[in-house]
Amino acid sequence: MNWTAQSLVYAFLIGVVTLLISWKIIQLNPPKPETPPTGERSKSSDSKTFRVQGLPAKHGNDGISPRHVEELVRKTYRVGEDIRISIGSLAPHPTRTGESVATLSFAGTPESLRKSHALDPASTLQVRLDDHFHGLTPLHSVEDSHADLVIVALSGLNGHAYGSFKRKGGEYMWLRDDLCRWLPKAHVYIYGYDTAMEHSDSFQTLYDLGASLKSTLTALLRPEDTNYSPTPLVLIGHSLGGLIVKEALCQMSEGKNVEEKGILKSLQAVLLFGTPNQGMNIESLIPMVDGQANELFVRSLGCDSAELRRQGIVWHRVFVERRDDKITPLLEVFSFYETMNSPTAIKADGKWKMAGAPAKLVDRNSATHGQSFDGNNHYVHPINRNHSELVKFTSPTDEVYSETVLPLLQKHYKIAQSRDPVLLLSQNQQKALDHCRSSLSFPEEHTRVEQVLVAENHTCTWFTKHPDFTDWLRNDRGLLWLHGLPGAGKSTALKHAVRSMEDHPHNAVVISFFIYGLGIDLQKTLRGICCSLLRQLLLHVPEAFLTMLSEARDKHEPQNWGAFELQEHLKQGLMKAARTRPIIIFIDALDEFSAAENERGVLVQFLRDLCYGNQYAGLRVKVCVSCRYYPNLFTKGIEIPAEKHNRNDIATFVRSSLEDLPEKKRVPLEEHIISSSDGVFQWTHLVCLRVHDLHRAGKPLKAILADVDSIPKELHSLYKRLLEEIAEEDKMQSLKLFRYVCFGKRRICLRELQHALVMTPDTREVATAKLAEEDTFIEDLEDIKNSAKYLSKGLIVSEDLSEIYRFQGKGWGERLRLIHVSVMDFMRDGGLRTLQEAEPHPSSDTPEGAAHYYISRVLLNYVFRRGIRNFYKGIIPGTSRDFPLDAYTRTSVISHIEAAESQGVDQFDLLHLFDWPHRTRAIENFCHLRNAYTGASLIHLLAAWGIMSALKPLIQYNPSDGSKTRYDSEISALLSRGTPPAGVLLASGRINLDLPDIKHAKTPLHYAIEYDKADVAHELLTSSRVDRNARANLQITPLMSAIYRGQTSIVEELLSSIAVDPAARDYRGSTAMHYCAQAFRSEGAIVKLLLDDPRFDPDARDKAGETPLHVAVTMISDPRSVPLLLASTRDINARNRRGETPLIAFVRYAAGLDASEHAELADVLVCLLGHPGIECRARDRLRHTALFYAATRGMEMYVGMLLERCGGGGGAAAADGDSLGRTPLSQAAGRGYLGIVEMMLGAEVLDAGTVRFAYQEAKREGREEVMRRLLETGKVEEN
Repeated sequence: MNWTAQSLVYAFLIGVVTLLISWKIIQLNPPKPETPPTGERSKSSDSKTFRVQGLPAKHGNDGISPRHVEELVRKTYRVGEDIRISIGSLAPHPTRTGESVATLSFAGTPESLRKSHALDPASTLQVRLDDHFHGLTPLHSVEDSHADLVIVALSGLNGHAYGSFKRKGGEYMWLRDDLCRWLPKAHVYIYGYDTAMEHSDSFQTLYDLGASLKSTLTALLRPEDTNYSPTPLVLIGHSLGGLIVKEALCQMSEGKNVEEKGILKSLQAVLLFGTPNQGMNIESLIPMVDGQANELFVRSLGCDSAELRRQGIVWHRVFVERRDDKITPLLEVFSFYETMNSPTAIKADGKWKMAGAPAKLVDRNSATHGQSFDGNNHYVHPINRNHSELVKFTSPTDEVYSETVLPLLQKHYKIAQSRDPVLLLSQNQQKALDHCRSSLSFPEEHTRVEQVLVAENHTCTWFTKHPDFTDWLRNDRGLLWLHGLPGAGKSTALKHAVRSMEDHPHNAVVISFFIYGLGIDLQKTLRGICCSLLRQLLLHVPEAFLTMLSEARDKHEPQNWGAFELQEHLKQGLMKAARTRPIIIFIDALDEFSAAENERGVLVQFLRDLCYGNQYAGLRVKVCVSCRYYPNLFTKGIEIPAEKHNRNDIATFVRSSLEDLPEKKRVPLEEHIISSSDGVFQWTHLVCLRVHDLHRAGKPLKAILADVDSIPKELHSLYKRLLEEIAEEDKMQSLKLFRYVCFGKRRICLRELQHALVMTPDTREVATAKLAEEDTFIEDLEDIKNSAKYLSKGLIVSEDLSEIYRFQGKGWGERLRLIHVSVMDFMRDGGLRTLQEAEPHPSSDTPEGAAHYYISRVLLNYVFRRGIRNFYKGIIPGTSRDFPLDAYTRTSVISHIEAAESQGVDQFDLLHLFDWPHRTRAIENFCHLRNAYTGASLIHLLAAWGIMSALKPLIQYNPSDGSKTRYDSEISALLSRGTPPAGVLLASGRINLDLPDIKHAKTPLHYAIEYDKADVAHELLTSSRVDRNARANLQITPLMSAIYRGQTSIVEELLSSIAVDPAARDYRGSTAMHYCAQAFRSEGAIVKLLLDDPRFDPDARDKAGETPLHVAVTMISDPRSVPLLLASTRDINARNRRGETPLIAFVRYAAGLDASEHAELADVLVCLLGHPGIECRARDRLRHTALFYAATRGMEMYVGMLLERCGGGGGAAAADGDSLGRTPLSQAAGRGYLGIVEMMLGAEVLDAGTVRFAYQEAKREGREEVMRRLLETGKVEEN
């Protein structure tokens, strides 16, 4: 009994525990809900994918997210929370700004979507669902709008744009779910089109489908700027989709549309899967379409198709034979063919199904037509699947996908990221690019960066690993400022950063410039910086500078470009290029930038605006500059101080420099120098040199340490101490050396210096050939280098630039330079006065002025002694071995004279040197330096150089005046030396200021204006002895010359005189108003000055019958002059001798320019057509209208503007015939300008005769597209 009770208790406890365990299991694993009927909820593996359009691109201030998409769909279609929504992709709409597109699927079909009208394509809902996927659908989810590569995939006949690429019986869709993972900056699209087989009313053809795809691709790839080439493109076509791809490309190749040509150039690859190039097996399809509108289309896909033969001929000519490699320079075509039979169509139970007997749908020959098949062709790939499953990959590890298709796409993704954009230019554009880059080049462009030491032994890595640097690199915009003391190693760090970009995984364009304060002007001015940066950008993004290429035709060297003109091209190019590719700009040594004309402020403001200005918002431009602490150029940006981070680099440098010393000296010296360096490499370098000298002199360690302690820490003090150590007898030679090296107009080479050091301003009696016999002449070049090092105490070094300048002969390519720009700062700040004390009679208190004066007088002495034997041998050192200073003298003597003047040095002595007023051998010798000076006297040269210190005394000289000036007695003495030449003196005894030169009849005023010496011109104009209407050769007056050169202040002063002749004409009959129309640099100011002066006639005619307006619209020197002249002219339709009105003249002029310039000049046409009195259908003597010229050259923009303005004038402007019966319509038709033909047919009602003649022209030239369009008008009777 007890036993039984115990058993019951145990049984009860076991039951309770079992219940508890079961309850817990149920809690953890609740039973699945009852499966609803089919159609209401389906298995996830079979869920349907929808497309969502009309989504906003933004949600508040942020981009739209998948969660926001889900909320909008639930709200719009009343989808409950019990149905899960999966967002597959979310991307910007391909063509509609501000819209996004998503793909999604539901865990079950919502009740609201089961209604027949739920997916009505005409729905007015903002957020719209569809399941047909017609048109473009983006499948990527990249936030960045920029794409490195665009991929567009097309399905086949009767296929679904999305479903055709989706795994059979699964959800995996490789284009969406995996491809974007491997190509993160690619934009992937599918393109859907309707080729339904059953119950079709469509009679579309392959041509129609190709034209639709062509239009879609043009809209997708059209850039914001038509000058910019499209993004690289890869097209994927399955079955019929491949034929449509080929048809679109064939149509693009035969057309004239610039945008379509750009797409072809950007096309990198075409992948054709089972494409029936020679037709396919359509036997089972014909019964399905029998008697329907689409029957002819399906039959055109068969094996005997004439349509496919036509396409094959064009495709083979353009894309296989590649007769013109410029059409698609980067294209590769890959063909994939099936090796498994496919089910065919069969009708069962009244429905058509693909369940018929298996058959071969597209054979290998058809799928690979156009490819060479030799068994090793990597462009041909078999796939052991049936036709429909060629592009249905099962997973990321699918063998065909992972081993063949994906690697091909990855290859072209990399090509797109590193493509050579030059290949995308036309042949003419490539020639223009080469010429433009050549016009911007100068030999010294890279010499500074090559001088900068390469960071070795892992030095300078602190900079590129600095958190602020990496943060700056991650941002789209921003300024990074590496600052520090002089000699702190900033340039080396920046060079390391530039080189590190080569290994950085980015698609950025990296450009750099290292400013060199000791170099030529181009190495330290705005012009040089812009030249270099533009040259680099032209290689990477040439399509952003097409306008500049056209303007470079008449440029041949940097001096032909204006500094601000170049900066404007740089601005405009960056605004185009930086929208599609990030730009990183490195500029070194901004503190060494020339301060001339406030260029530094202009450059700094430009860099600041690039990084933070609103006008550049949206651009991806980063700027990194290095600069000293002073000047404080930037108030915004990230700052990194160099000397606070370079201690390890200095330690590495010191140990490397002193490694040859014995250890007992080396170790303590290393520690002492490193601790004393304060982060300044330059100080460290000089101290290490000093230590070596002391060690070689046998000094003990204690003495060396004491000497190091005595060396000033401040660089200028250190340099002063070095100069003070120069022996007294060497100071004059040292002064000469520093003058040439510090203040030479270019770096002087050893052969030139060899002679220059021997010459003085007073060695006039020594012949050039005798210089080598002087005691101070150094014959051996190595001795010159050693002497330079000795005389400069190591502050001057030599380097061989023979390869850069391509000089031949030893010594011509070896140049001297200062070891650091801080040495130049020291010299300019008065350091050279330490040596100047050795000069008996210094010409100036300023070391720089004294240097320029000294060098100029040495070179003048050389000119006088050299004579005109064999003339001057060019401007390249080494071209005249008998006269080694020819090149330097020819390019620099005038610059030194002008520089001395700018430093305030009195140069009245030039009158003595040239034996003024007589025309001596001295002036003859000098005029042979430059052809422009031939026939000039000294007074002309002084005006051209702006030497007021010598010219003003001549202007003021008055022997009859009782008040004598400082130089009157000297001038009188000069005049008394023999009889002055005829014309030098006036009857009053004063100097003739209108003395014409011998060759050109130019007066000093002409010279002052021609050489931009405004101060001289103003000084001359203060004298009543100056003729304001003096005529040079070609009858050019000073006013004409000043207007042409845009010298507004001189024009104002000339106009203020009543003596100026307003009716003066040059040899062509041009008046001052005509010169106004072609003036440059005037910004419209000069035109306003003359138009406000009633003495000048805005409608004056020259000998060719042209008015100033004719000149303005065909010169376009200053576009702002056109509206000003338009407002003042009395006859807007005045005709020149060719019968051209200004409108006709302008369009004919623009027609001769590159197409890239048409948009830039459109404002001129707008101004002309906006005038109420314009006769837009006026004809010239050949009976050509402006519309005729525009249509002949394919100027679509101009044609549209002219048609709009010319409408309603009685008859059609497109039918205006010339003397040969040709019309604007026939010209456009014969040249294949389909767009213009469309515009004319749409804008005007044209008679049948005009259309028929245009058709005959199109037929004669083989313009099939134009012929089709003209036939559609019904006015041409031809089949």
